[in-house]
Amino acid sequence: MNRSLWRWGNILSLVVLLAGTSVQGGPPPALTPFAKGILEKVDLANRQLVVQIDGSTHTFHWTDRTYVFRGKEKITPAQLKTNDVVALRVDRGPGGQLMIRRMKTYPAAR
Repeated sequence: MNRSLWRWGNILSLVVLLAGTSVQGGPPPALTPFAKGILEKVDLANRQLVVQIDGSTHTFHWTDRTYVFRGKEKITPAQLKTNDVVALRVDRGPGGQLMIRRMKTYPAAR
């Protein structure tokens, strides 16, 4: 009896876990989990970037743990330049904000 109850408990936990992940929002498919676009604005005070992706703008947030690179060189968000191409690795943060985990920037297309 205990083994059967344990088995059903595991199955129920797995179903709840899978249902929770499929029901939860998550980033829109176009932004999961990577995004690439043109940097429009850097807001250092609020730790936000505004990036144009496929004709629409999206706001992303960063933390002290966000990695930012230009080529192989690690840089700070203050060194970012508008109109550069940025490639982002993003996750959903508190309140559904798009949080940047890792960013790489490339010179603006000419």
